[in-house]
Amino acid sequence: MEENKSSVYTDAAKNWISSQTGIQTASMNVFRFEKSGENYIVGIETYSSGKTVKYSVVVGNDGNVISHKELKNAPAGGSASTLLMVAMVFSIIIEVVFIAEFILGIMTYTAALSLYASVPPNAKPFLGILLVVPIIYIIFFVIGIYCLIRIIHIRNLYNSGQYQEAYDSNSVLFGILALIFNGFIPGLLMLIARSSMKPSEN
Repeated sequence: MEENKSSVYTDAAKNWISSQTGIQTASMNVFRFEKSGENYIVGIETYSSGKTVKYSVVVGNDGNVISHKELKNAPAGGSASTLLMVAMVFSIIIEVVFIAEFILGIMTYTAALSLYASVPPNAKPFLGILLVVPIIYIIFFVIGIYCLIRIIHIRNLYNSGQYQEAYDSNSVLFGILALIFNGFIPGLLMLIARSSMKPSEN
């Protein structure tokens, strides 16, 4: 039922773009569909004059088109979407590893805590260092989760045609943060992706 309802808005957006450009609706793809207040934002992708053209159409709850605009600032490079996807996959893998390491850290902490009172005084500093290990894992895991959520957010922005917002969110500072706390590969990929995400000036 919900799928049929969404098709009303996507069809309205396609028909509107077709009436404005003369492009057949059969050649159009929907790359974005989301509710914004009482309205719906529909992203339409099609081909015209040998190049990909994207439109953002605002459709009211009654199925009538309120406004539309052509997304003219699409980056020239097409590799950013792939880089973002690979960065996201590696980021997820890194977080799974961190979970395993965190469990190991908790086990280390528990063992060290149970031995702390019974070991000789000269061994206590070593066990004290072990007690810090889980805290380090927690810090890396929490910041790593933040990096993963932000990578997913950046990828969603980029794939929905919000190129400037995606580019701004994928800052150099964030790339360095991901490099440190989310693994070498995800961080490096985010930094590389940034260069091909910059919106064109036209």
